Amino acid sequence: MKPNNWDRIEEVFLAAADLSPEEQGRFLDWACNGDAAMRAEVESLLASDRKHGQGIASAVEGEAAALLDGQSIVGQRLGAYRALRQIGRGGMGAVYLAVRDDDEFHKRVAVKVVKRGMDTEEVLGRFRRERQILANLDHPYIARLIDGGSTEDGRPFLAMEFVDGEPIDRYCASRSLPVGERCRLFLKVCEAVSHAHRNLVIHRDLKPGNILITREGSPKLLDFGVAKILIPDLDYSHTLHPKSGGPLTPDYASPEQIRGQAAGTATDVYSLGVILYELLTGVKVQRVESTDPGELEKAICETTPPNPSAVSEKQRRKQLQGDLDNIVLKAMQKEPARRYASVDQFADDIRAYLESRPVIARKDSLWYRTAKFARRRRYPLLAAAAVVLSLIGGIVMAMFQAQQARVARDAAVSAQRSAEGRVAQMVSVSNRSLSDVYARLERLPGAMPARKQLVSSTVDLLEDLSKQAGDDPRVRIALARAYLKLGDLQGDPDAANAGDMPGALKSYRAGAALIDPAAGDPEQIALWADLQNQIGKVLTEVGSPKEAESILNAAIATVEPPRAGDRNRAALYLSMSRALGGFDMPRALEWAKKAVDAATVASAAAPSDNDLQVLLSTTDTQLGYVSLQMGNPEAAEAPYTAAMRIREKLALEHPNDLVFRRYQRLAYEHYAALEGSPERPNLHHPDIARAYYRKAQPLEELDRDDPENHAARFDYAYFLLKMAIVDVGPAEVAESLATLRKCAVTFEALSSEAPGVQRYDRALALAREYIGHRLLMMKQYDAAATEFQRTARLAKKILQQSPGDAYVERQLKSAEDGMARAGAR
Repeated sequence: MKPNNWDRIEEVFLAAADLSPEEQGRFLDWACNGDAAMRAEVESLLASDRKHGQGIASAVEGEAAALLDGQSIVGQRLGAYRALRQIGRGGMGAVYLAVRDDDEFHKRVAVKVVKRGMDTEEVLGRFRRERQILANLDHPYIARLIDGGSTEDGRPFLAMEFVDGEPIDRYCASRSLPVGERCRLFLKVCEAVSHAHRNLVIHRDLKPGNILITREGSPKLLDFGVAKILIPDLDYSHTLHPKSGGPLTPDYASPEQIRGQAAGTATDVYSLGVILYELLTGVKVQRVESTDPGELEKAICETTPPNPSAVSEKQRRKQLQGDLDNIVLKAMQKEPARRYASVDQFADDIRAYLESRPVIARKDSLWYRTAKFARRRRYPLLAAAAVVLSLIGGIVMAMFQAQQARVARDAAVSAQRSAEGRVAQMVSVSNRSLSDVYARLERLPGAMPARKQLVSSTVDLLEDLSKQAGDDPRVRIALARAYLKLGDLQGDPDAANAGDMPGALKSYRAGAALIDPAAGDPEQIALWADLQNQIGKVLTEVGSPKEAESILNAAIATVEPPRAGDRNRAALYLSMSRALGGFDMPRALEWAKKAVDAATVASAAAPSDNDLQVLLSTTDTQLGYVSLQMGNPEAAEAPYTAAMRIREKLALEHPNDLVFRRYQRLAYEHYAALEGSPERPNLHHPDIARAYYRKAQPLEELDRDDPENHAARFDYAYFLLKMAIVDVGPAEVAESLATLRKCAVTFEALSSEAPGVQRYDRALALAREYIGHRLLMMKQYDAAATEFQRTARLAKKILQQSPGDAYVERQLKSAEDGMARAGAR
């Protein structure tokens, strides 16, 4: 068994240890999923566990069992505490009631101790992680960490606040609490979970047994043993692998946990929804008898739960109908994106219900139910996208035909009114296509063909309509917006694109020509600014930064207050900094700072706008990049860290979103370069650099396989390149060289497919430069000299387009030095 499988073995064992032998068998069928070696390891651990006390425990409960198997620490001192009795037991350890045993005071605590024989590095790592989580969570509704230490035989322990209470479901049932009181108690639980989320911790195992209610009626959230940490300062080496998901309780698990997908804050929202369903109805909505993987997935991922009011007791049914039904079922949506955006939003809707205010939860629309029906029938995702496009096309044609029929029937008097209505309808359809449908496709892997078809079809439709409608401003604005999307698909440097920069420039310019910013309409000014900004970005990308500077200067003069918002200004300032970065670093730094200031104001005004959060993180990244290029890595650290935290939070809240996942990966790569990428100033921590590249790798590999997405192909090759150039030892030189050569092949192919895109030539030059360095290390001097000559040619070509580029000038000097070193041997 491979050592890196131990985390998964440990998790399966932990989940199975407390089940009956019959339940263990069914559970292992599902959890091991045909992996015989893993199952053998887990069964061996279970047999050992039974041998050392679990069999006896079935006859002699609790503490007697612990005493007999030699694991008990009752009566022993643990630092300042003395263990009184065992109050809980699991596969990896036990929990004891203990008392502080010194002259100062006698305080009761719960002490969690790792079981003897289970104190492996992996288990200890999990224990350390739980301790760090609890140390960072200070909230009245979360059980506090009080102390920690080691037993006499060296096993670690945690001393936590002892909670004398009962699980929330039993507490509500035993007191027959009315619906309103149950909701108010549940709101306190939401406060605790929200506090954890604000500290970038996902619980991942929320269930009634982990929520105890004290005698005073206050909840206490327990057991962060399988929580997921997304805090950069903490040790990531022990976080759970996304596909393992960790031990989970199927009765409260989310669909993404069952499928082995990434867990985010929406995972806890789902589990809270299941708990609220149970509290309001007394029914376990997700009770799963079978452990067969297919049955489990069908029950949790596909089966729609009934309305809570439909299964509740008669006297409660009327209270649950309507708002509470909708609130609970929104939290339990199968797709994370359709749940509440946060626990706070979930809680706000419950408060709105209690205060008789409108709630945001609504019944599923007919459109959504139809789409869900199609997904259950396993239609391929892109085929579904094609169906959406066909529907749009059919709707559009139907609109034309219906209007034409009306025009033919109606008198000439109504013709103009009919035409006006048709224009309004067509513009509305195109706008919905480019906002709702496009936005969904943008966040799906492999959807580039469907996106291109959608945008090009919309452009064709609007161009035809503009010929019929004349100078209708609604059509011009809609067509300009369509050209913006088309240009983004063709060659937006910051997003998935087809590598067609000349086509992108043509589309952006066509869109800008349709808008008159002097008209004073805020919507038109904002759209025109977006188009000019994209033109500037592409000109910088193809090696025309001076032309980009001119375009952006004119745009900035047009959008200065009060003619546009801070979002437009921040985006233009950012692009100006990038354009200047090749030849005027001090001014690039000045514009980067202005971009951060404008983005900060814009995001503060709309904190829930995720696009503004992305913009803020991108301005932070640019500020860090310019600082780095100016030889000041220490100044780059704060903005890079700020960008990384924003992007981690977005990815945490939207774990299956392709766009946010890409931004998170890029943040890790930027930070890795800061720590130890040798081709530019850095903090000289190659080990930390490699650690951050490893964190980025699984996110990178998820996005690499879309052949029509030039950005994804470039990103993956560039990621491998940056990993390969980090300082290596003699034993790693050959592997580094092989990777660099593979990257060079990709960059050459991209450059051939999209000539004129400067980033491809820059990346190829970097790959060639370090192929030369690796060949020097291997004493292959002639081959090294050839690579340095290729690097020099590429650098000179780039400098012809971008004279004065300090980074490329450094690269040219490095290549010339390399040729000299190779020739001197």
